[in-house]
Amino acid sequence: MLPPLGFTLLRRLSDGEVHSGEALATSIGMTRARVSQVLKAAESAGFELERIRGRGYRLIEPVRFLDRAAIARALGGSAEKVSIEVADSIDSTSSELLRRSARASVHRRLLVAEVQTAGRGRRGRSWTSVAGGSLAFSLGWRFEQGAGFLAGLSLAVGVALARALEADGFSDIALKWPNDLLYRHCKIGGILIEISGDALGPSLAVIGV
Repeated sequence: MLPPLGFTLLRRLSDGEVHSGEALATSIGMTRARVSQVLKAAESAGFELERIRGRGYRLIEPVRFLDRAAIARALGGSAEKVSIEVADSIDSTSSELLRRSARASVHRRLLVAEVQTAGRGRRGRSWTSVAGGSLAFSLGWRFEQGAGFLAGLSLAVGVALARALEADGFSDIALKWPNDLLYRHCKIGGILIEISGDALGPSLAVIGV
């Protein structure tokens, strides 16, 4: 598993340019030996690095890592309606919001992760994510109504996701009941909604994508 320092180093390298081991070490306060060790872990995690003797390291394929400010800009006016948080690595964004909900409100909390180490799907299935190549997030939302009122929520979320992808230039997006998102007949995502609360309300929905 990639340590937190790995994401720090990879963000430095995300421009695709060559960075010396000395410069990387100085920028984050570690030894060059530790930089080399952490970058080896990054390679084991699937990142392709070029080591250039006498010059340093370069990511062969530049990566666009998640950025809270960029997400807020993309959301436009909707960003004011949610609290955005980005995590490098977490077991599951939905599991984390459910844990937090036991001690505080997670209403309108959007938690996004570069990597999920224990992502969950329906019926206990696992969901694998790839750093720099996946999008995994969960949104907590409080409803005044009970769980019975939210029977169509999964479909509504699926339609919203499909419309968002189509607006971004993707065609042939489809939904497969009850929670699969398809692109040209191939599954590209899933939706997991977990609801807790009183039968008559209020209730909390943690919407995982």
